Amino acid sequence: MEDFQETLVETNVKYNIEFKGKHIVIENLPVHMNEARDEYYVSSTVMQYLINVVLEKFTEGSEDELND
Repeated sequence: MEDFQETLVETNVKYNIEFKGKHIVIENLPVHMNEARDEYYVSSTVMQYLINVVLEKFTEGSEDELND
């Protein structure tokens, strides 16, 4: 069996999320990209931060914005 090691490169991507019927685009999201497979991995710290920002922006006090 051949030993294959993947190389991950740090880069930024555009990430699309749909939340409560709204389309959200996050630009410059830091990820680790596997260029050979065209896949990227987001760290758990970055993902947790992203979730917190989206929940804060689109839940508390922002219901009127979502219903416009």
